[in-house]
Amino acid sequence: MLSTPRRVLSRLPERRPSLSFNSVLSAYRRRLRLMRVVRRVVGWTSAAAAVLIAVILLLPETSSPSPHRKATPRRNVAVKIPAPSRRLSEPRTAKKQPQPKVVKQQPKHPTHKPPPQKKHAEPPHEQVVKVEPPRRERHPVSVCSTPVVERTPLLFEDVIAQFNKARQENDTGGQAEAVRTMGRIGTPQAEAFLCRLALDEHETAELRVEATLALGEIGTRKAAETILAVARSDKGRLSVAAADALVRIRVAQTLRWLLTHVLPKSRHEAERLAVARSLCCINPLPARKVIYAVKQEQSAAVKLAVAFSMAKRRDKVALQVLQELVKDGNFNIRRACVELLGMFGKNAVKVLSRIARSESNPLLRELALKSLLATDTKEGALAALKFLKSSDRRTYGVVLKGLIDLTGKRFTTERAWRRYIKRLPTFPPEKKRKTDIVYNADFSIWDIPFWSRSVVFVVDCSTTARRIKALNSAIDIVMQTVRNMPDYVRVNVVCYGSTLLTYSHKGLVPVAKVRRGLERFLKAQLARNIPGADLYNALITAIKLAPDDIVLLTTGVTSRQCFGNLSSLVDAVSSANQKVGCRIHILAFFATNRKNTENLIPCGETVEALKRLAMLNLGQFRYRWLKQTN
Repeated sequence: MLSTPRRVLSRLPERRPSLSFNSVLSAYRRRLRLMRVVRRVVGWTSAAAAVLIAVILLLPETSSPSPHRKATPRRNVAVKIPAPSRRLSEPRTAKKQPQPKVVKQQPKHPTHKPPPQKKHAEPPHEQVVKVEPPRRERHPVSVCSTPVVERTPLLFEDVIAQFNKARQENDTGGQAEAVRTMGRIGTPQAEAFLCRLALDEHETAELRVEATLALGEIGTRKAAETILAVARSDKGRLSVAAADALVRIRVAQTLRWLLTHVLPKSRHEAERLAVARSLCCINPLPARKVIYAVKQEQSAAVKLAVAFSMAKRRDKVALQVLQELVKDGNFNIRRACVELLGMFGKNAVKVLSRIARSESNPLLRELALKSLLATDTKEGALAALKFLKSSDRRTYGVVLKGLIDLTGKRFTTERAWRRYIKRLPTFPPEKKRKTDIVYNADFSIWDIPFWSRSVVFVVDCSTTARRIKALNSAIDIVMQTVRNMPDYVRVNVVCYGSTLLTYSHKGLVPVAKVRRGLERFLKAQLARNIPGADLYNALITAIKLAPDDIVLLTTGVTSRQCFGNLSSLVDAVSSANQKVGCRIHILAFFATNRKNTENLIPCGETVEALKRLAMLNLGQFRYRWLKQTN
């Protein structure tokens, strides 16, 4: 400071700068921030380096494109071959290599001689060794490997030529093959050709079917619209082919259009029916769209088609749709859904148990119990065991008969059944023959077991029944059954010919009060001469009494005043019985002149109609031959 001139001293500040606490604190914070950033950069860099090293180590070693490597015949592993040296080997270590044999071919012109070649003289002290390049060995072809065949792409013009040639030769098979090839081509030209062919009414049905199926392979919206137009055809074969063609569609946009626009909104029932039949093969299938379409649908045929398509899927979506269809107001749809739920195994046990508890219709309640046992699972059998405590004798009999049929065992308590089922390693066990099974039923008619509190017998008293002595057999069966019935069972009898006659007008009467008077009433019918057979009114009268079971003893003869055939009568009776829910069992009598009737089975429209009547009303059909002597 002493040596500093005055001019400089005058410019220096009078006071030295002082550092405040805030400036020191801010500097310290900046330093910490900088150190934090440096640590993060170093950490991420080291992690990236470690990942890169691991990737390099884990990657397989790739063969270099060096010409000095070749692949082994069995595995594509490069084997390094030493490159030939440019230096000549010394004479003392040189070895003779085997020379390949050269076969001289005889010239075509023996008189022609090739010009002599000049031989270059080599110094005696040098030996020249020819080094040949390594030969490339071909890879041996495995016996199991399939040869790759190069196929030329199909051209629309070639297939059209093939189709026209087959048509000129009247070759139906060649035309069908050309149409199928069009479906594999899938070009717009091929699609337009197939659309015209499928809608052409002058073409044969076989060719139109093939064109429709080929359009399903293409799967565009235009192809789907043509398929739906074919589905509206009056010919049943074309409508079936249209449903099969829709199954083949795999284009997601087309399937979405079918579910959102055609199934719920189409004005043509045939189109909705075709889409409903194809639901079993649409994947993935949104449950909400199908349920929405089902709620909007008014046709029972379309709803039944949806139900059967869902039964083929047997997945969660199908289970949700069937649960929605069970709530439908149509009895036939509800019945079909309850029966189809038995195919879903243990996934449908809770649904069927809820239906069996809450359903008011006796037929649907019985169907739910049978479907519960038809699942063939322990869960279904244990759920059905809970209904053995029911006061309803009919419900008790359905469960008990089903368990006996499944296991071949007979237990008296629910606890014994539960203990036996839980100890089974597999369910159901090996089933016994039905002839060996004995049911502990309340009573039985022929071989049909009954657990019932009320029965109405409908007896055929027509002229035909008296002539073949079917009335006598029917009276014997009724009286034998009444004698073996428990006293708590209530009964009534309806005799029909051209007119009806009921034993008691008070409805169902306890069997203990009718044992004596019923025999006199039935034998009095033998003296009556009644020409007609009003079967419909007789069954309707029995249904109005609302018993658990109706037993029809008939010859199958009916008057044609109200119904033209027996099939229409069956539909009318089944519709009238839907709300009441009576089981209708049929014991039919047929006349024959044959001595041996052991292997004789009846057939015909009457037999099929009677079987259908029993099946629709959860009853059983039995027949007996009555021998006639001329």
